[in-house]
Amino acid sequence: MANRQTTLAALAPLSAPMIDKLVVLHLRRFRGSDVGIDPAAIEAAARRADEVRKDMIHSIQSWREQAYQAISACEPPRIRTGDAHRLAREWGAIGNTGTFHRRIQQGTLRNRSHGVIDPHTLAAVLIASKIGSCYQEVNARTWLPTKVAADEPVMWFWCQMAPDGTPDPVPDSQVVSLPPHALLWTPWCGVLWDAGWQEVAGVGASRLVGGMTEEARAVWGLAASEEIVGLVQRKATGRLHEEHTTECGDSGRAVG
Repeated sequence: MANRQTTLAALAPLSAPMIDKLVVLHLRRFRGSDVGIDPAAIEAAARRADEVRKDMIHSIQSWREQAYQAISACEPPRIRTGDAHRLAREWGAIGNTGTFHRRIQQGTLRNRSHGVIDPHTLAAVLIASKIGSCYQEVNARTWLPTKVAADEPVMWFWCQMAPDGTPDPVPDSQVVSLPPHALLWTPWCGVLWDAGWQEVAGVGASRLVGGMTEEARAVWGLAASEEIVGLVQRKATGRLHEEHTTECGDSGRAVG
């Protein structure tokens, strides 16, 4: 079932507030006045929310690839504010300059440095705008949260700690506290713009937190010549293949 926790990783690079807002908008027509007190209505709403998330996991794939290609043309990870605003206008996500800068102030878009927009938050805004536009009764200004806290994770990854372990969603903010042998993967190929990630066909991209060390080889039982791509395909693709598959396109390469 595509519950909220698994959705966080499966819908990268959308942040948790973005996912929640899109689900609520989609459910708006189904919400009755008795939902707050009727257990049956609450349960029905929860089931419907899971169905919406599952639909989003499948519908996001083409928009995710298009956003990846569009932003890749702007030489990420350093996306200048002007280029980011141009893409947002072209995608129908954000119109005027005032609205664009307001989205930065509200935390929906984030700066990496002065005049440089974080490419993952830009991708999330582009993708959310396309998913939100599918809800014809929803005003185009309402598919983004009005405020995203500064400490809110940009996105979530799948993380597996050992060959026989269970993959769990983890926020990007917690990666620094993970052991070096922890294995991360994501369907969002934009992480290839950042150091340490490698493309994995049919999965997206993956990395070992501390790189391919002797410790990592020992934990995962890797042969001397085996690399992370083979590791992910052999050990860690089950969860992703249950949810969806993805490709990074022709420009996907390891960076750093």
